[in-house]
Parts: sequence; C-alpha cells; structure tokens
Amino acid sequence: MVVFIEADEALRAARDLQETLGRVLFKRELGVGIGIHTGLLVEGLLGGQNVRFYDVIGDTVNTAERIEKVANAGEIWISEETRINLANKVVNDQKQVTVKGKDQPIQVYLVS
Repeated sequence: MVVFIEADEALRAARDLQETLGRVLFKRELGVGIGIHTGLLVEGLLGGQNVRFYDVIGDTVNTAERIEKVANAGEIWISEETRINLANKVVNDQKQVTVKGKDQPIQVYLVS
C-alpha cells in the first residue's frame, strides 16, 4: 500500500508498477491487480509503550484494499472518488461491486 496526495500521482505510480512488475511476473505466470481510492485517512504512530509502528487506517484504506481485491492481474480499478479527482477522466469500463463494510455497492472504473 502507498499513500499519495494527488490522484493523478497515484495513477501514474500504479501504471508504472503494472508495467515494471508485469514484465517480471508474466514470466512466472503471475500478475498483480491494483485498487485506488481517494479520501480521508488517519496516519501516524500506533501502538504502545514498547511497540510502535507507523500506519494508515480508516475507511479510505479499507475501501482501496477491497477495490484491489476485485482487480485481476494487469488491471487497475479506481473508485468514483478517485475518478472525480483525476485531471484526465479516461476510463475503459465500469461496474458496481459489493464490498465488505459498505451498505450499498460502489462504482469502480477500469483504467489503462
């Protein structure tokens, strides 16, 4: 998982990751799917007196992870919130998916 300030930056990184990892993983008959969601989150040091670690938590993090789960190898799926925040709103396909933690299906978009 990676956190970005801008949706365009996140999508650029996802495309670069797909291109770079795709070549390596394809040789081993593997692949990676990516999910991107935009929203607020909580970040910082978590833990107690003896164990501390930096993490990000919240609904945005959970939703991104659940979008990633619907992505097949080589695919990048983004949420409606991410699509709205992109400078170039090009998408190839869209669908509604039911994900854990949401009462209603969410709209996701396949990008190339």
